Amino acid sequence: MRDRVCEVFEAFFGLIVEANEIALSRERSDPLRLPKLRVRLSGMFINMPTEVAELIRACTSGSETETLVKEFQDRFNDERRKIIMHQAKWPAPEMAAKREEYEKDVRSLFGMHEEHHQWRMRMILPLLSV
Repeated sequence: MRDRVCEVFEAFFGLIVEANEIALSRERSDPLRLPKLRVRLSGMFINMPTEVAELIRACTSGSETETLVKEFQDRFNDERRKIIMHQAKWPAPEMAAKREEYEKDVRSLFGMHEEHHQWRMRMILPLLSV
């Protein structure tokens, strides 16, 4: 189960890394690349919280289990909310018109994702049996 959770975390963060790279790239040969990635991310947003919560509950017990599940879900929902806010703030014309500000926002968003990913790897994986 630990391997499955690790795989899910890495797949999600991999999509975040790819989104960051696309957002910071000035190459626009495939204008559908980011929308396609958003579709893949939305699938992760639908499935990941439930799957990980079930795996945590299956591998751990005690009063801290539900606290950990809640913190995981709260952090994950925070990521989802911040992505939605970022997308609403930056329609395509604004990304081009305010490129430096947009890139600063992208880096800030990525930093938050990176911190949450490190938390997941540090706090959840060690509790799960191999």
